[in-house]
Amino acid sequence: MNTTELQIESILCQMSRIWRTAIGPRRRRDYMREKGVSGIDWRFSLNPDNIIEQHIPSRVAGSVGIAKVFCKFAHDAGLDCSVMCVPDYQDWIAAHDGEENIIHGRALIVIEVDGCARVLNPGRNHLSFLDCNVVSVGRMINLPGPYMPCPITAIIPRDEFISVDTYQKLRNLYVSGDIKKSEFLLQPDKFVIEYPRRNVGLSKRKRRQKQRQQI
Repeated sequence: MNTTELQIESILCQMSRIWRTAIGPRRRRDYMREKGVSGIDWRFSLNPDNIIEQHIPSRVAGSVGIAKVFCKFAHDAGLDCSVMCVPDYQDWIAAHDGEENIIHGRALIVIEVDGCARVLNPGRNHLSFLDCNVVSVGRMINLPGPYMPCPITAIIPRDEFISVDTYQKLRNLYVSGDIKKSEFLLQPDKFVIEYPRRNVGLSKRKRRQKQRQQI
């Protein structure tokens, strides 16, 4: 391992220790019920210090909370990284259709290793890069598992992601992305299929037909 990989591995080990000392129900719904809070009042996954100090379980903090804890430790270690926002494709489409739906998605870490952009899931206990180097907003990414390709709607620097303090700001990242930056600064080794911007104006039925044709 090189120096950057050793730093990442160290951060993942720190995070693993934190999740092992978590207190309370592991399911978010049960945790919220125990704390007596509603979805509107939910703020636990927005502040990495709160997640650590309150021993919030990783499944309760969710992908966003896990990425925020990683970014905090990366900041402390002086390790530069960014966060890639990848919403569920159907949720993203529904949001663009005007639905006030919940956006399910993932917060992945983008980091430079030996001059190349690499992508990792900070929810894993050990370092394992995803088999892709897609780092451009406006592209589709294939995630491990039974998932259809998902859009990359934003890639923002570590400290900017930590400072996102409301769910509206977070939702904006997953719905529209950062329209001020069309590409990330690092150059990827390869791309996958183009991000289907033209599909936004199609009906849901036609979009599903087009998706099936593309798969």
